[in-house]
Amino acid sequence: MAEYSDDVLVEFALGLRDDRDIQDAVKASPELRARLRDLERELRGLDDGLEELLAGAVSPSGLPSSGWHILLPIDDSQGARRAAATAAALAGLADAEVEVLHVREVAQGKVGPAVLESRDEALTLVGDVVRGLLDAGVTALGEVQAAPVEHVAARILAEAETRQADLIVMSSRPLSAVMACLCGSVSRRVLRKAKCPVLIVPWGGGRDAVKPGKGSVR
Repeated sequence: MAEYSDDVLVEFALGLRDDRDIQDAVKASPELRARLRDLERELRGLDDGLEELLAGAVSPSGLPSSGWHILLPIDDSQGARRAAATAAALAGLADAEVEVLHVREVAQGKVGPAVLESRDEALTLVGDVVRGLLDAGVTALGEVQAAPVEHVAARILAEAETRQADLIVMSSRPLSAVMACLCGSVSRRVLRKAKCPVLIVPWGGGRDAVKPGKGSVR
């Protein structure tokens, strides 16, 4: 029998994954059913707590909770796709709009600044995530910007303030010792300086939870 991680079972419990093999495995394995029940209890507890928090909440603009705006900074990593799945689930609870933001990193070379990816690559990345969110029933839009590597966190914070974001959902990502020393963690900087709540989704494995669909990116 195939082994399923907690990440996969959570996606299955949230309805983000419709997999006949998982259904059959759950039916056949008492141990897997018990794990799934435990995860579902944890999710219900999280949902209850979040709904209680949102029930009387207003956004910085004074709008009711149904007008919430979630900022989702992404890169091309599995962790970012996990963050997108989390943002989709939270947006469904709060009836919130999600803005997908990708900041193209600009490195300073010997002959001047060098953009580490093309705009077309960035637009494709953001477009795929936006389309997946829309297919999941979430209102979403996309934005591509550029910033020096050391200023990516500042650009995310500026966008959050401009858009009056009520929540930032992003992933952490593993850094080499050299990169951690030179640039630090983008997620750590955002968490420390953001004026709104920040939810950091741990980087991890597992298959994509939000699939491509339709959307608009600017």
